[in-house]
Amino acid sequence: MSKLISEFAAKYKDLTATIKAAQEKIKSDSQTLIGAIFNEFFAKHGEHVFAVHWTQGTPGFNDGDECLFSVHDIWLSITEESFEDGEGDYSPHHPELAEVFADFKVIQNLIKSIDNKYMQMIYDNDAKVVYFGPTGELEIQEWNCGY
Repeated sequence: MSKLISEFAAKYKDLTATIKAAQEKIKSDSQTLIGAIFNEFFAKHGEHVFAVHWTQGTPGFNDGDECLFSVHDIWLSITEESFEDGEGDYSPHHPELAEVFADFKVIQNLIKSIDNKYMQMIYDNDAKVVYFGPTGELEIQEWNCGY
C-alpha cells in the first residue's frame, strides 16, 4: 500500500506542476493578446482616454447566496479625475467622442464574454485591472470589495 501512496504522491506532484505551468502560460498569453487589443485601442484613441478599468473578485459576504467570483462593470475614464472617482465617463456626456465609446463598447463586450474562471486566472482574484492610456500599460492592483 505504501508503494501506491508514494507513486500517487510523485504523480500528483508532477501533475500539479504541469497544471501550474499551463495556468501561467494561459495567463501570460492572454495578457499579451488582450494587451494587444488595448494597445490598438490606445494607439487610435489614447489622446482622449486616461484609462480603461474594472474590478473583479469574490465577495466575502453575500446574504446567504453563494459567493462567486465575477468581473464587475468595465469603465472608460477620459480624465484622471473620473478614474480616481472609481467610475468612468458616459457617452451621452461626450458626443464628440462617439467613435471612442463605440470602440470601447466592443472591448467591453469582449471582456464580458470571457468566462469568469479565466478572468480570475488571467488577472487574479480581488483585483482592480487598469489599462492606462496613451500606451495601454497594464497595472493590476489589489482590490477589496468591502465585504
